[in-house]
Amino acid sequence: MPPAHLNRPRVSSFWQAAWGNVHPLGYIHTSNNGENWIGIFAAAAIGFTLRWSAFGFTGSAGAIGCHASWDWAETYFYGAGRQRGNVASGHYLTTTPAGPAFWSGGSDGPEGSVLVLGAILLLLIALVVLYGRREPTAVCPPQPRSWPPG
Repeated sequence: MPPAHLNRPRVSSFWQAAWGNVHPLGYIHTSNNGENWIGIFAAAAIGFTLRWSAFGFTGSAGAIGCHASWDWAETYFYGAGRQRGNVASGHYLTTTPAGPAFWSGGSDGPEGSVLVLGAILLLLIALVVLYGRREPTAVCPPQPRSWPPG
């Protein structure tokens, strides 16, 4: 079986699948108390970006690690309130939103801030720069050897 990056889906299938996955992801976040429209849009945008990275650029599951590290840093390292403003116990730093919710995210945490959209855009640009123009490398099958070696 060829590597995942050589088994890329057809373009129309990819866009249909990405479109179909982004909407439920945004919709799921509407049930969180304290979620604002930026947080809902950001959830859909990061879902689309990570899906694009996994199936459109890299062909790897690195998007899972990116999402896990994002959640860990926000929840346990910075101690930011996520999803309903709940702060995890045992966090390293304590973060308190200050200023307008448009900039700070308010009870939604950093994911509800307009600044998260810039972070998602930077991630997308980095993916395009690093992986966007690469062509898959051809894998040469092993050459048959003559036996006995002579």
